[in-house]
Amino acid sequence: MQEKIEDIKYIQSTIWGMYKEFLENEDFAAYKFKMYALINECNPLNYFIKNLVHIWIPLVKWLFDSIKNKCDVTETKNCIKHIQNFVWSMYVSFLSEQNMKKWNESMGVLVKEYAKKGDQQILTFVQNLLIAWCLIISGFAEEFNNGNS
Repeated sequence: MQEKIEDIKYIQSTIWGMYKEFLENEDFAAYKFKMYALINECNPLNYFIKNLVHIWIPLVKWLFDSIKNKCDVTETKNCIKHIQNFVWSMYVSFLSEQNMKKWNESMGVLVKEYAKKGDQQILTFVQNLLIAWCLIISGFAEEFNNGNS
């Protein structure tokens, strides 16, 4: 289980690092190349990586297009940071408390928050991100229930 936890931490920090690098240089082609290269790494959680890559690339492409069109993306970047931090804190909390009910409630809170904002692109990102994470969380829940924590 510890190896899986370390793999997830690596995946998250790598994807977040690539996003931050994109924000610095605004090179979508390089971002996309690196994201697809991440899929080719030999990792037992490759399904999780693939899901995240296919969630992040359209969002960053949309952000890139908005930047090219001289749109103010400050709020969007703040939302993305908030979502990423919120989901990560949900994950860390789940690992320590092993509380599936709390995970589900937190998912609902996040979805409702972004549904109220009315930004369909960000809401879709939130929904898809939570779906990708559900595979990880349900796997851990099964391991916890089987006493493999």
